[in-house]
Amino acid sequence: MGSNGITIDGLDKRGYSSLDYTIIKGQVDNISGIFGFDDNTKIKPNSKLIILADGKIIFESKYINDITNSLEINTDIKKETKVITFRFETEIKSDVIPSILFVDIKVRKSS
Repeated sequence: MGSNGITIDGLDKRGYSSLDYTIIKGQVDNISGIFGFDDNTKIKPNSKLIILADGKIIFESKYINDITNSLEINTDIKKETKVITFRFETEIKSDVIPSILFVDIKVRKSS
């Protein structure tokens, strides 16, 4: 999953986007993956990933940028969580929005 600022209405220059996922209560207790820039991204401004559970921040990454192109993400999810939101935030420089991704996502199911 990821963000590049392109929507069906054109370029979105707000500097953030988000994706919501509804989960079955008690089915997920951990999520992990790699947060980084798409290989074809030429400009790499400060960007971060925020993960929310039912609207409350449970994880906020350090910035990725020209120096740090990617980060491994691993966070626990409370079993009573109903909606997980992935929020991508980035600086916009020269009207260019980078392609930022959360990939190799693994979800550990509760036992």
